[in-house]
Amino acid sequence: MAEGITIKGLDEIAKRLQALPEKLRRKSIRKALNDGTELVRAEAARLAPSGGTGAVMMAGHIIGFDGGPKLKDNIVTKVSVGNTEGRAGMSDIDAYARVGIDYKKVKHGHLVEFGAKPHKIKIKINGKTITVQHPGAKKQPFMRPAFDNKGSDAVNTMTTQLAKAVEEEV
Repeated sequence: MAEGITIKGLDEIAKRLQALPEKLRRKSIRKALNDGTELVRAEAARLAPSGGTGAVMMAGHIIGFDGGPKLKDNIVTKVSVGNTEGRAGMSDIDAYARVGIDYKKVKHGHLVEFGAKPHKIKIKINGKTITVQHPGAKKQPFMRPAFDNKGSDAVNTMTTQLAKAVEEEV
């Protein structure tokens, strides 16, 4: 469930940002987005469960869990700033910021956030398929609460950083 924030009412700052040289404008926007998203990322990491994620196998059977990659250590931000002049529905300065899970390292973030119903899992062991019953998992929200707790602070940080950037160039 992806949601976003569009900050409106910053017309004066946007006009002044447009007056900046492109390289400085992009750098200022990137810094503002990085600073804001870091607040949400840090809160999500604080709220995420701290256990490891790797299964320990012995003779083809799961016997326990090691200290594999931790969910809380793999919550990341992504910021993209570009010039979208001429694209339908986009402003002249388009920027994108995201806080999420690095699914290359941990693949179960959504299952922790939203929980999982009991289900069967098929596992191949020595060429033989066995089925085990997974009991399900209770949801442990951490991303949505992080956004709820720090989203306003993130927007304020971004707005303050952008205003500061245009003031410094006057």
